[in-house]
Amino acid sequence: MFKCRACNHASELIGFVKDVFQHCASNWDRECLVKELDFVSRIFRGSEDQRGRTLFWKCEEVMDKIKGGLAETTAAKLILMFFQGYH
Repeated sequence: MFKCRACNHASELIGFVKDVFQHCASNWDRECLVKELDFVSRIFRGSEDQRGRTLFWKCEEVMDKIKGGLAETTAAKLILMFFQGYH
């Protein structure tokens, strides 16, 4: 859960991130995919929730693979496969 510090509203942020990747990742170029993975990684870096920590580590893993030469289409598939386990 993400809790806004300003208004105390809580929302399920992982579900939002999942939806964004499912609808947009296939259209992103390498630069955009890395940028989005980096944003998600930064958001969930300090997560105390196991799902958030797992998402953080998956983003880090995929970014490292992209830096190693993995094609963005394959990288997008990896992150989408990760999200298949989240409902």
